[in-house]
Amino acid sequence: MKSLKVGFVGLGNMGSAIAQRIINGGFPTILYAHDEKSIAPFRNQAVQIVNRLAELSASSDVIGVCVFDDKDVNEVMLGENGILENMKPEGIVAIHSTISVDTMLKLEAQGRKKSIYVIDATLSGRRQGALEGKLAVMVGGGPKEYERVKPLFETFGNSVALMGPVGSGQKAKALSNVMNFANLSIAAEGLKIGLELGLNVEALKSVLPGGGAGSFALDSLLTSLLPNPSFAPHAAKMIEKDTGLYQAMCAKLGLGKTMIDTNAERAFEIVSKELRTLV
Repeated sequence: MKSLKVGFVGLGNMGSAIAQRIINGGFPTILYAHDEKSIAPFRNQAVQIVNRLAELSASSDVIGVCVFDDKDVNEVMLGENGILENMKPEGIVAIHSTISVDTMLKLEAQGRKKSIYVIDATLSGRRQGALEGKLAVMVGGGPKEYERVKPLFETFGNSVALMGPVGSGQKAKALSNVMNFANLSIAAEGLKIGLELGLNVEALKSVLPGGGAGSFALDSLLTSLLPNPSFAPHAAKMIEKDTGLYQAMCAKLGLGKTMIDTNAERAFEIVSKELRTLV
Protein backbone atom coordinates (compact mmCIF):
# COMPACT_ATOMS: atom_id res chain seq x y z
CA MET A 1 0.00 0.00 0.00
CA LYS A 2 2.90 2.36 0.67
CA SER A 3 3.74 2.12 -3.02
CA LEU A 4 1.00 4.73 -3.48
CA LYS A 5 2.60 7.98 -4.55
CA VAL A 6 1.02 10.78 -2.55
CA GLY A 7 0.80 14.39 -3.67
CA PHE A 8 -0.10 17.06 -1.14
CA VAL A 9 -1.32 20.62 -1.71
CA GLY A 10 -1.83 23.16 1.09
CA LEU A 11 1.09 23.33 3.50
CA GLY A 12 -0.45 25.66 6.06
CA ASN A 13 -0.67 25.18 9.81
CA MET A 14 -2.54 21.87 9.59
CA GLY A 15 -1.49 20.76 6.12
CA SER A 16 2.23 20.91 6.84
CA ALA A 17 1.77 18.67 9.90
CA ILE A 18 -0.25 16.15 7.89
CA ALA A 19 2.32 16.14 5.08
CA GLN A 20 5.04 15.46 7.64
CA ARG A 21 3.13 12.48 9.03
CA ILE A 22 2.66 11.08 5.53
CA ILE A 23 6.39 11.40 4.83
CA ASN A 24 7.26 9.83 8.18
CA GLY A 25 4.81 7.05 7.40
CA GLY A 26 6.93 5.95 4.48
CA PHE A 27 4.71 7.00 1.58
CA PRO A 28 6.56 8.43 -1.45
CA THR A 29 5.46 12.06 -1.28
CA ILE A 30 5.32 15.00 -3.70
CA LEU A 31 4.75 18.54 -2.45
CA TYR A 32 3.68 21.76 -4.14
CA ALA A 33 3.13 25.22 -2.64
CA HIS A 34 2.94 28.79 -3.91
CA ASP A 35 5.65 30.13 -1.63
CA GLU A 36 9.09 29.05 -0.48
CA LYS A 37 8.27 29.65 3.19
CA SER A 38 5.82 26.72 3.14
CA ILE A 39 8.19 24.40 1.30
CA ALA A 40 11.40 25.30 3.18
CA PRO A 41 10.91 22.89 6.16
CA PHE A 42 10.76 19.97 3.72
CA ARG A 43 13.77 20.84 1.57
CA ASN A 44 16.20 18.42 3.26
CA GLN A 45 13.77 15.53 3.61
CA ALA A 46 13.12 12.45 1.46
CA VAL A 47 10.39 14.15 -0.54
CA GLN A 48 9.92 15.36 -4.11
CA ILE A 49 9.20 19.07 -4.46
CA VAL A 50 7.73 20.41 -7.71
CA ASN A 51 7.15 23.91 -9.02
CA ARG A 52 3.97 23.18 -10.95
CA LEU A 53 0.67 21.80 -9.71
CA ALA A 54 0.20 20.02 -13.03
CA GLU A 55 3.43 18.09 -12.47
CA LEU A 56 2.32 16.97 -9.00
CA SER A 57 -1.07 15.94 -10.39
CA ALA A 58 0.36 13.85 -13.23
CA SER A 59 2.77 12.02 -10.89
CA SER A 60 0.46 11.17 -7.96
CA ASP A 61 -1.80 8.19 -7.26
CA VAL A 62 -3.49 10.03 -4.39
CA ILE A 63 -3.60 13.78 -3.78
CA GLY A 64 -4.51 15.43 -0.49
CA VAL A 65 -5.92 18.96 -0.72
CA CYS A 66 -5.81 21.03 2.47
CA VAL A 67 -6.57 24.65 1.51
CA PHE A 68 -8.98 27.08 3.20
CA ASP A 69 -12.34 27.30 1.43
CA ASP A 70 -14.46 26.52 -1.64
CA LYS A 71 -12.71 29.14 -3.76
CA ASP A 72 -9.26 27.78 -2.94
CA VAL A 73 -10.33 24.17 -3.55
CA ASN A 74 -11.83 25.05 -6.94
CA GLU A 75 -8.66 26.92 -7.83
CA VAL A 76 -6.41 23.89 -7.36
CA MET A 77 -8.90 21.36 -8.72
CA LEU A 78 -10.14 23.02 -11.90
CA GLY A 79 -8.70 24.64 -15.00
CA GLU A 80 -5.96 23.77 -17.43
CA ASN A 81 -3.29 23.51 -14.73
CA GLY A 82 -5.58 21.97 -12.11
CA ILE A 83 -5.61 18.54 -10.58
CA LEU A 84 -8.54 17.07 -12.51
CA GLU A 85 -7.09 18.09 -15.86
CA ASN A 86 -3.72 16.47 -15.19
CA MET A 87 -4.23 13.49 -12.89
CA LYS A 88 -4.20 9.97 -14.35
CA PRO A 89 -7.42 7.89 -14.44
CA GLU A 90 -8.11 5.81 -11.31
CA GLY A 91 -6.40 8.43 -9.13
CA ILE A 92 -7.98 9.57 -5.87
CA VAL A 93 -8.26 13.17 -4.67
CA ALA A 94 -8.98 13.56 -0.95
CA ILE A 95 -10.41 16.95 -0.02
CA HIS A 96 -9.37 17.69 3.56
CA SER A 97 -10.70 21.28 3.41
CA THR A 98 -14.03 22.20 4.97
CA ILE A 99 -16.22 23.23 2.02
CA SER A 100 -19.88 23.11 1.01
CA VAL A 101 -21.52 19.81 0.17
CA ASP A 102 -22.63 21.30 -3.17
CA THR A 103 -19.04 22.10 -4.16
CA MET A 104 -17.96 18.64 -3.07
CA LEU A 105 -20.62 16.93 -5.19
CA LYS A 106 -19.81 19.06 -8.23
CA LEU A 107 -16.13 18.20 -8.00
CA GLU A 108 -16.94 14.49 -7.57
CA ALA A 109 -19.10 14.58 -10.70
CA GLN A 110 -16.39 16.33 -12.71
CA GLY A 111 -13.80 13.85 -11.50
CA ARG A 112 -16.02 10.91 -12.44
CA LYS A 113 -16.03 12.07 -16.06
CA LYS A 114 -12.26 11.53 -16.09
CA SER A 115 -12.36 8.31 -14.03
CA ILE A 116 -10.85 10.16 -11.05
CA TYR A 117 -12.33 9.55 -7.60
CA VAL A 118 -12.90 12.74 -5.60
CA ILE A 119 -13.68 12.01 -1.95
CA ASP A 120 -13.94 14.15 1.17
CA ALA A 121 -11.68 13.34 4.10
CA THR A 122 -12.31 16.14 6.55
CA LEU A 123 -10.31 16.57 9.73
CA SER A 124 -11.01 17.36 13.35
CA GLY A 125 -8.29 18.27 15.82
CA ARG A 126 -5.44 20.69 16.30
CA ARG A 127 -1.99 20.87 14.70
CA GLN A 128 -0.42 19.07 17.66
CA GLY A 129 -2.87 16.24 17.15
CA ALA A 130 -1.86 16.04 13.50
CA LEU A 131 1.83 15.89 14.46
CA GLU A 132 1.04 13.05 16.86
CA GLY A 133 -1.19 11.19 14.39
CA LYS A 134 -4.29 11.75 16.50
CA LEU A 135 -6.73 13.53 14.19
CA ALA A 136 -10.28 12.37 13.53
CA VAL A 137 -10.71 11.78 9.77
CA MET A 138 -14.30 11.78 8.47
CA VAL A 139 -14.52 10.29 4.99
CA GLY A 140 -17.22 10.55 2.32
CA GLY A 141 -16.84 8.23 -0.64
CA GLY A 142 -17.14 4.68 -1.91
CA PRO A 143 -16.01 1.70 0.18
CA LYS A 144 -13.37 0.61 -2.36
CA GLU A 145 -11.71 4.02 -2.49
CA TYR A 146 -11.90 4.27 1.29
CA GLU A 147 -10.12 0.96 1.82
CA ARG A 148 -7.47 1.97 -0.68
CA VAL A 149 -6.55 5.19 1.15
CA LYS A 150 -7.35 4.25 4.76
CA PRO A 151 -3.72 3.24 5.55
CA LEU A 152 -2.62 6.67 4.31
CA PHE A 153 -5.16 8.45 6.50
CA GLU A 154 -4.05 6.38 9.49
CA THR A 155 -0.62 8.05 9.35
CA PHE A 156 -2.21 11.24 10.69
CA GLY A 157 -5.50 10.03 12.18
CA ASN A 158 -6.22 7.62 15.02
CA SER A 159 -9.96 7.80 14.39
CA VAL A 160 -10.72 7.19 10.71
CA ALA A 161 -14.25 6.37 9.59
CA LEU A 162 -16.33 6.18 6.41
CA MET A 163 -19.34 8.39 7.13
CA GLY A 164 -21.25 7.60 3.93
CA PRO A 165 -21.15 8.65 0.26
CA VAL A 166 -19.31 11.70 -1.06
CA GLY A 167 -20.34 14.80 0.88
CA SER A 168 -20.82 12.89 4.14
CA GLY A 169 -17.38 13.90 5.38
CA GLN A 170 -18.29 17.55 4.89
CA LYS A 171 -21.57 17.08 6.76
CA ALA A 172 -19.83 15.37 9.67
CA LYS A 173 -17.11 18.05 9.81
CA ALA A 174 -19.61 20.91 9.75
CA LEU A 175 -21.56 19.32 12.60
CA SER A 176 -18.37 18.63 14.57
CA ASN A 177 -17.14 22.18 14.12
CA VAL A 178 -20.32 23.97 15.16
CA MET A 179 -20.64 21.70 18.19
CA ASN A 180 -17.11 22.75 19.11
CA PHE A 181 -17.95 26.44 18.53
CA ALA A 182 -21.05 26.07 20.70
CA ASN A 183 -18.92 24.52 23.45
CA LEU A 184 -16.43 27.36 23.06
CA SER A 185 -19.12 29.93 23.82
CA ILE A 186 -20.10 27.96 26.96
CA ALA A 187 -16.44 27.79 28.05
CA ALA A 188 -15.96 31.54 27.56
CA GLU A 189 -19.18 32.43 29.35
CA GLY A 190 -18.14 30.14 32.21
CA LEU A 191 -14.85 32.02 32.63
CA LYS A 192 -16.74 35.33 32.66
CA ILE A 193 -19.09 34.06 35.37
CA GLY A 194 -16.09 32.83 37.35
CA LEU A 195 -14.63 36.34 37.29
CA GLU A 196 -17.94 37.83 38.42
CA LEU A 197 -18.06 35.31 41.27
CA GLY A 198 -14.74 36.71 42.46
CA LEU A 199 -12.74 33.56 41.77
CA ASN A 200 -9.03 33.65 41.04
CA VAL A 201 -8.97 33.50 37.24
CA GLU A 202 -5.62 31.73 36.97
CA ALA A 203 -6.69 29.10 39.48
CA LEU A 204 -9.94 28.68 37.57
CA LYS A 205 -8.06 28.14 34.31
CA SER A 206 -5.91 25.47 35.94
CA VAL A 207 -8.79 23.58 37.57
CA LEU A 208 -11.61 23.60 35.00
CA PRO A 209 -9.88 21.47 32.30
CA GLY A 210 -9.34 18.60 34.75
CA GLY A 211 -12.95 18.33 35.89
CA GLY A 212 -16.40 17.95 34.43
CA ALA A 213 -16.14 21.31 32.63
CA GLY A 214 -13.18 20.08 30.61
CA SER A 215 -13.57 20.00 26.82
CA PHE A 216 -11.67 20.35 23.57
CA ALA A 217 -13.18 23.84 23.25
CA LEU A 218 -12.03 24.90 26.72
CA ASP A 219 -8.53 23.61 25.96
CA SER A 220 -8.50 25.62 22.71
CA LEU A 221 -9.61 28.73 24.56
CA LEU A 222 -6.98 28.38 27.30
CA THR A 223 -4.03 27.12 25.24
CA SER A 224 -4.52 28.88 21.89
CA LEU A 225 -6.90 31.83 21.84
CA LEU A 226 -6.16 33.55 25.15
CA PRO A 227 -2.33 33.17 25.07
CA ASN A 228 -2.17 34.10 21.37
CA PRO A 229 -4.72 36.86 20.62
CA SER A 230 -3.19 37.40 17.17
CA PHE A 231 -4.78 34.07 16.20
CA ALA A 232 -8.27 35.37 17.02
CA PRO A 233 -9.01 37.00 13.62
CA HIS A 234 -8.26 33.74 11.80
CA ALA A 235 -10.31 31.76 14.33
CA ALA A 236 -13.23 34.16 13.96
CA LYS A 237 -13.06 33.85 10.18
CA MET A 238 -13.13 30.07 10.46
CA ILE A 239 -16.07 30.13 12.90
CA GLU A 240 -18.03 32.40 10.58
CA LYS A 241 -17.26 30.30 7.48
CA ASP A 242 -17.99 26.90 8.97
CA THR A 243 -21.10 28.02 10.85
CA GLY A 244 -22.41 29.41 7.57
CA LEU A 245 -21.73 26.12 5.79
CA TYR A 246 -23.51 24.19 8.54
CA GLN A 247 -26.54 26.47 8.55
CA ALA A 248 -26.86 26.40 4.75
CA MET A 249 -26.66 22.60 4.82
CA CYS A 250 -29.37 22.35 7.48
CA ALA A 251 -31.62 24.93 5.79
CA LYS A 252 -31.47 22.97 2.53
CA LEU A 253 -32.83 19.94 4.41
CA GLY A 254 -35.53 21.99 6.14
CA LEU A 255 -33.89 21.68 9.56
CA GLY A 256 -34.64 24.57 11.89
CA LYS A 257 -32.14 26.42 14.07
CA THR A 258 -31.22 24.96 17.45
CA MET A 259 -29.17 25.96 20.47
CA ILE A 260 -26.12 24.76 18.53
CA ASP A 261 -26.64 27.60 16.03
CA THR A 262 -27.24 30.17 18.75
CA ASN A 263 -24.13 29.21 20.69
CA ALA A 264 -21.95 28.96 17.57
CA GLU A 265 -23.04 32.49 16.56
CA ARG A 266 -22.25 33.64 20.09
CA ALA A 267 -18.78 32.08 19.78
CA PHE A 268 -18.10 34.29 16.77
CA GLU A 269 -19.00 37.38 18.80
CA ILE A 270 -16.78 36.30 21.69
CA VAL A 271 -13.73 35.46 19.55
CA SER A 272 -14.01 38.53 17.35
CA LYS A 273 -14.73 41.08 20.10
CA GLU A 274 -14.57 39.87 23.70
CA LEU A 275 -11.50 37.72 24.34
CA ARG A 276 -9.72 40.54 26.16
CA THR A 277 -12.42 40.48 28.85
CA LEU A 278 -11.45 36.91 29.79
CA VAL A 279 -7.80 37.41 30.71
